[in-house]
Amino acid sequence: MSKVALITRYILGVLLVIFGLNGFFNFIPMDAPTGVAGEFMMGLFKSGYVFPVIKLIEIATGVAFLTNRFTALASIVFMPIAINILLYHAVLEPASGLIAYVVFVFALIQLIAHKAYYMPLLKPKTHATYNS
Repeated sequence: MSKVALITRYILGVLLVIFGLNGFFNFIPMDAPTGVAGEFMMGLFKSGYVFPVIKLIEIATGVAFLTNRFTALASIVFMPIAINILLYHAVLEPASGLIAYVVFVFALIQLIAHKAYYMPLLKPKTHATYNS
């Protein structure tokens, strides 16, 4: 698992940095989605803040994966974005979802690779454990 996690970490890091930067510099031209998918994306774009925030998170988590710094945190921070990318393609644009599915699986592998960091968060606590 560690070699798989290492390889997917680097690939995911590169993908996130490239597509994050592309959100600001548009060096990989992409066709605009049409239909309901296009309406959804236009609504997010018109908000003025959603895409810049997502792209900054992608760049930051991509750099974290590439430098092997704060990777457990990066895995948790990126997962909601990965889930939304997956759901967007699964529901609104299934034909163009291959990269989305790969990114989600790679993000899931990173989450599993860092599960030891998250296990304390999943321990149930009793009321008596907390002191006021």
